[in-house]
Amino acid sequence: RNTIVTRWNANGTLDTSFGTGGVVVSDLSTTNIDDFGISMAIDGSNRAMLLSSTGDDPTIARLTETGTLDTSFGTGGIVQRSFVGGQDVTERILVQSDGRILVTGWPVVGATFRFASMRFTSAGVLDTSWGGTGVVTTVVGGNMRAYSAVLTANGRLVMAGGLNNDTQIVLARYLTDGS
Repeated sequence: RNTIVTRWNANGTLDTSFGTGGVVVSDLSTTNIDDFGISMAIDGSNRAMLLSSTGDDPTIARLTETGTLDTSFGTGGIVQRSFVGGQDVTERILVQSDGRILVTGWPVVGATFRFASMRFTSAGVLDTSWGGTGVVTTVVGGNMRAYSAVLTANGRLVMAGGLNNDTQIVLARYLTDGS
């Protein structure tokens, strides 16, 4: 299975200047396994940032305005990186006003789930100014699953999810450096 992206005109027809007839089918897996599109964002240069799940690791891809992989991003337009090793569940991709990219989700470490985020430069390099390593994980108590995330007007990340098998709601807000 591959990730499929379409682009539509305002009148509801496919934009034939994008991909093939308005459709892009991308194999984002670097290991020839199925990939599943999870989330998408548009950056300040009108490029599509795709987040997919390929096996246990998140995969990020950037498409040009015409729908081809942007080879100036990552390796051949693709970055694959785990939060902390093990199985990762990814939920959101967000593009900050300065072009840096945030990926959020929840990795499974042993028997514990936690909120996780990682930040990349606009070139697809892990941004170590985010939490000191480029990856931030948070455990408040019990198992935490991060289902959604937004950027505030002042650039802070807010993540929302469930605690203790989703019996409670949990919110976490991070400063612009991941702390």
